[in-house]
Amino acid sequence: PTGFGISYSYSAGQPQLPRSSSEVFTSSVLLAHGLGTPQSKSVISDLERLSNQGDYEPSEAGSSEHSRSIAFTECDLNKSTMSTSSASVGTDTDDSFDLGQAPPSPHRNHSIYANNNNHLRRCLEVMNFIPVVSTGVDGKDPMGMLRFQARVAIITPILTACYTRHGGSSHLAVEGLSELLDRDFFASDVNMQQDSSSKITLLDVVVQVVCDVATMGTQEAHLFDCVEFVEAAVKYGCGHLNTRTVGYVLRFYLFVFYFGVSTPTAASFESWGLGKGFDQRLLVDPRESGLKYLPGGAPQSAVLSLKDLISFSIARLQSLTKAELFLIENTQNRGSGANILAPDIFNNLIDNLVEEVVNTSVHRVDIANYTQLAMHQIYRSGGSELFWYDMMNSCGVGLFGQDTVLGEETRSTYSLCFALLANCVKVASSRIRRDKRSEGIPRDVASKLMSLEMLHFFIQTWEERYEDMQVPGSKSFDTFLFCIRRLVVPCLLSNTKDALDDPRVYRRVIRIVGVILSSPVYRKHMKLELGILLEHFVLKILRLRPQILHKKGKGEGENTFLFAQQIELMKEIKAWFSGDRSCLLELFLNFDTENSTHHVGGGKELLAGIQWNICQQIIASLCSISEQCGEFIAEQIRESQSMTSMTSPRAAAQDEHVILDGISGITLARESAQRLRTGAVEAISRIVFALLEAGVDSKGPHFRGLFRSWVVDPHDLERFNADDDSSSPNSECKDNREGSKNSKQDSGDNNGDEVVTEKVSHLNVAFGIARDKGLRKAIDYLIACNILTPSPRDIASFLRIHREELLPKDLGNYLGEGGTDGSETEYWNLIRFSYIRAISFVGMTVEQGLRHLLTNGGFHLPGEAQQIDRIMTTFSQCYWEDNAGDPSNCPFQDQDTVFLLSFAIIMLNTDLHKQAPAVGKKKHQHKRMTKSEFLSNLRGVSKVDELHQDYLSRIYDSIEARPIVLNDDSESCLDDIQSLLESMADSAKSADALLRGLSVHEYRFVTLDDHGYDMKGDAHQVNGELARKFMSKTWHHFHGLINAALEIAHLDFKGMESCVNVLEYALGLTICLDMPMERTALLGQLGRFRLFNAWRQGEVTTHLSANHESCKSEDWYMAIDKACSETGNEFGRLHSLEMVHELIQDLGLNIAVDVEGRKAVREAVRRLQNAEFLLNDPTRKFLRQGNLLKRANRSGRLSEYQFFLFSDMLIYAKKVSGSSQYKIHEELPLILMKVVDWFPRDMKREAKRGFEVYHPRKKFMVYCTSQEERKSWVHSIRSAIDTELERKVAIEAARMAAGKSH
Repeated sequence: PTGFGISYSYSAGQPQLPRSSSEVFTSSVLLAHGLGTPQSKSVISDLERLSNQGDYEPSEAGSSEHSRSIAFTECDLNKSTMSTSSASVGTDTDDSFDLGQAPPSPHRNHSIYANNNNHLRRCLEVMNFIPVVSTGVDGKDPMGMLRFQARVAIITPILTACYTRHGGSSHLAVEGLSELLDRDFFASDVNMQQDSSSKITLLDVVVQVVCDVATMGTQEAHLFDCVEFVEAAVKYGCGHLNTRTVGYVLRFYLFVFYFGVSTPTAASFESWGLGKGFDQRLLVDPRESGLKYLPGGAPQSAVLSLKDLISFSIARLQSLTKAELFLIENTQNRGSGANILAPDIFNNLIDNLVEEVVNTSVHRVDIANYTQLAMHQIYRSGGSELFWYDMMNSCGVGLFGQDTVLGEETRSTYSLCFALLANCVKVASSRIRRDKRSEGIPRDVASKLMSLEMLHFFIQTWEERYEDMQVPGSKSFDTFLFCIRRLVVPCLLSNTKDALDDPRVYRRVIRIVGVILSSPVYRKHMKLELGILLEHFVLKILRLRPQILHKKGKGEGENTFLFAQQIELMKEIKAWFSGDRSCLLELFLNFDTENSTHHVGGGKELLAGIQWNICQQIIASLCSISEQCGEFIAEQIRESQSMTSMTSPRAAAQDEHVILDGISGITLARESAQRLRTGAVEAISRIVFALLEAGVDSKGPHFRGLFRSWVVDPHDLERFNADDDSSSPNSECKDNREGSKNSKQDSGDNNGDEVVTEKVSHLNVAFGIARDKGLRKAIDYLIACNILTPSPRDIASFLRIHREELLPKDLGNYLGEGGTDGSETEYWNLIRFSYIRAISFVGMTVEQGLRHLLTNGGFHLPGEAQQIDRIMTTFSQCYWEDNAGDPSNCPFQDQDTVFLLSFAIIMLNTDLHKQAPAVGKKKHQHKRMTKSEFLSNLRGVSKVDELHQDYLSRIYDSIEARPIVLNDDSESCLDDIQSLLESMADSAKSADALLRGLSVHEYRFVTLDDHGYDMKGDAHQVNGELARKFMSKTWHHFHGLINAALEIAHLDFKGMESCVNVLEYALGLTICLDMPMERTALLGQLGRFRLFNAWRQGEVTTHLSANHESCKSEDWYMAIDKACSETGNEFGRLHSLEMVHELIQDLGLNIAVDVEGRKAVREAVRRLQNAEFLLNDPTRKFLRQGNLLKRANRSGRLSEYQFFLFSDMLIYAKKVSGSSQYKIHEELPLILMKVVDWFPRDMKREAKRGFEVYHPRKKFMVYCTSQEERKSWVHSIRSAIDTELERKVAIEAARMAAGKSH
């Protein structure tokens, strides 16, 4: 408007918001009620403003006071000249006034330029950039100009005092401006409510001056007052400020924040939550929770004010778009009565369609270019004021200036919001600099955290308000979403390295990803970006092994742990799927089904050839983390219960150094593993709960009523009641029964083909499990699906038939498995024998047979010595059966000689052909085994005759000439987490380049409504089918998770307890959706749960069998199986769900935590050095402690020790000099301990005060101070031994009873 010589003003008499000093306008209030709609406008040309004696405001092109006064006094002389080049516009000609026809600024034709005073002319031209302050006074208000002059006279000395740097004048001046603001001094500036891009008011001038003064003075005491005034001014104007002023305010807020975090104090850092090791949400206003001050001072106030500025801007845009919608509706209503001829509608239909397609394509290319230009400006270094100008005028006008459907003010506000978004992205895209200790610079870290939170707030606020911003025929809304798509996603990818280095950065990045995933509007427009973000920030983090915290080993560099990132990610996954279940179902629909490669315009596919399977990978990764953490915890408990002093956990604990706040490495590892497992299981449970909710919805109100009783979380119950279906239960159950009948009847003809297809599908799933989790879990899955029997012969046959699909390394590890007891050991021996016995060794020497087995057997020899021992034992057995009695090939007298010679061949092959280790830059010269050494090592191996030297010599020559390949050297090691993190950071650049190249394409995100329309079915039924597909593709992960928890339940009962909800929800879903195979497998797991729990609690009765397979004959199992097997028996399924819920509740797994008991154990551990291993077993209890005398077995000397008695262990320790702690001398498990308190008469001292401890590791005499104390100690130890023995027997019986049938 300045270029055309036009200014805008609004008519007076409009209702205003009250602005008393006691009222505070917050962003929440404005967002809730909006900013109101603009009032009627009147347009006044610069010519009329100059010729009006009541308005002293010159044209927008006027600059200095001198030029303005001259223009006013010579107005009459040049009136005729200017009137010929200006448009005559009335007060009601907004719609008819054509800005394109407006003349240039009248000053260019003013007579003063014809004057010979060239110096004055040049001065006016130089000062032409100075903006003109609008008065907002029209010619009809004779007193308006006087009021304006009075306001200028009042404010001029105050603004002058702001620049005075001594005597506290600037501080008093800012206080005076605040007083004027409270007294509605600037009410007339806000009353104009004119387009903020076309004028500047006194309020704008004051705000700019205060921002300028604060940045020039940089006095910390002065900043808070300036921030308070600017914040109050922005709220007073409800965001109606000049766009240049908004840029001033933005830069001022950032300056105050940077100044505060660059000079950290206790107030602005630790108290605010920005110090090292702190993490607090910076945009949370503590005053809303009752706090009367801001702990962070001016920097925190500036951040909260910037948050309000974004809220005002988005709210203002919302109010403007509402006004646009209102005008369009009124226009359509007025034109609805016009007669429109039918032929005119179709005359240019084809031309219009072609023009629309072309315009849309051109528009996409244009906005892609402008957003790329914005990204270029974001990543370059430059001044912030220039950047704001580029975003507002170059990029903003290019993106939104061509939208003729919207008014100028609305387009300008779009540009303003875009500039705010671009500034947030610019700050968030900056890198964190590191100091010499590789720690982030505090200013950079604080800036990163604040900007990411601000970006999260921006896109979340935009998503909450988007419904009122869509104007028919306008492309600005979709354009802004495209801007979010092209600015926010590359910004997140650029933060990959910082997110991996700092969990606080990752926490904010993953929350932004969560907003994009949870928002329907973002999902619709950002399908490709969403897939890449989930792959990059979610799946890659979950695919890493559990980031259990532990100390670094000797010779290792600094370890990189992503424990905090994994914990935060699991929390976010739980939050994503705790709300609307459509988020989970739509994610599965678009990335795990055929819609993941849905065709879009131009035949474009969503990265054709890539199998996304995001939901399946999330489930698989979470289950894998939980299982690995459970194995780690069980191993720790197993080590703490070890009876061998060489493997005592204390020996390892003494090597542990304190690595975090007084916590040793062993304690840190245990606690981190437990937290990871808990987070993973809770996320899995939430996902299965959402699936069950969708399945229940598809079955009608009766199922919903039953399911409501399962809900514990009040938020879930509230949402469930809100979505309750009001349809008739009887009719819906009837429809479901008829639908089930028809579907089963229709599928009867193709039953055979479906069985074959289903078997192939299960085999493919099993091969995937073998690659990801190991062959053992894949075999368990096939047994659970009834594809494979647990017979050793059938398993061996399966391994031989499908060995091409299996990794040789996995097959070798599986064949090397061994059991924990006699029956399991025999079972694995039979599997190995059945597999190796199928290979013929007839007519071969031992070396030839072993080479044939290891080369053509389909597996690689494992690296563990015990596994090699088992395979060699089976090989020697099979070789002996084929060649016994052949003196040329098998000149041995027994099978043991074959075993020893086979082992010697393996060792010879390794010794002759292993690579020499590098020491520095030189390789270590390894001494190879000679033939004579090989022959001498095998002397005396045979129990009868010595081995033939020629036979052994030929073996040595063959191995030396042709080595046996024992493993696959082509497999890459993925255990180096550091290399994985580096590759992850590098992949962010390629992902950004990919998105940039595909940004012009639109990929369709299929919603549940779209899918229901395509399937032509009821929404609830369609959701139920999606839940069925989801469960059919992921149930084996749930089954494996529960199975792994049951296998270690005798060591870690908490692991089994944590999986009970997963079992209940998964089993309920299979019953609800009629999935017989999955239901049978999970019912078997429930039987194992019940058996283990009954044996553990000592409640085994005749109705509970000793084997979980026989639970199929129990009443509860047969009742559920019968009810679910009947076609269309919906009420039977209801009863089955009820029974499952009751059975789970009757287990009583939620054992109340013995707080006092655990506290006593921790207190005892604190008194002992390096005793954190005692906390590994959650069932361990502390019983008593005391000072006793122990007699040395050799010298007979008495020494005082402190004895600690636990429920499973007796420890005696020596007090450390100068410390209150005790150093452990020995710990003895009670399971093999015996206490003797009877002695012969000649041992009077022992008979009165002593007792003897017998243990396989130690035997010693202990003396008490009195006979009563001796009696008490003996009773306590014996009671503990009996209790521990009963517990061990019960746990072992429970483990065997709940074990697999094989």
